[in-house]
Amino acid sequence: MSFAEWRRRARLLRALGWIAEGRPILAVALDLGYDSPSAFSAMFRRELRRAAFALPERGVNVTGIVLAGGKGRRMGGVDKGLQLLRGKPMIDWVLARLAPQVAEIVINANQNVATYAKYGHRVVRR
Repeated sequence: MSFAEWRRRARLLRALGWIAEGRPILAVALDLGYDSPSAFSAMFRRELRRAAFALPERGVNVTGIVLAGGKGRRMGGVDKGLQLLRGKPMIDWVLARLAPQVAEIVINANQNVATYAKYGHRVVRR
């Protein structure tokens, strides 16, 4: 094992302990010598395949809200969340990134409510 790999693993173990204690991600990142919380989060995600702030040990339940509503005036009135991006609706991409980080997801949609409801999350209208 190289020194760089050993140091990365040691930092990761230390980070896990501090996060379990409830220390803020910013403090953990800076105390471990990272230039920013983003750099720390990228390492954490790469090594453990999950976001640092999504660890269940922290005891915090976070609800993620997807704002899929709106009139879509700048896009000719189309529902942006259902527009395809690389062959999948944009909502698919958003849910895939958000789900591992939160305990619950709520979708706010003003149109195509039935379509959004098929994703299995609570849908609210305004």
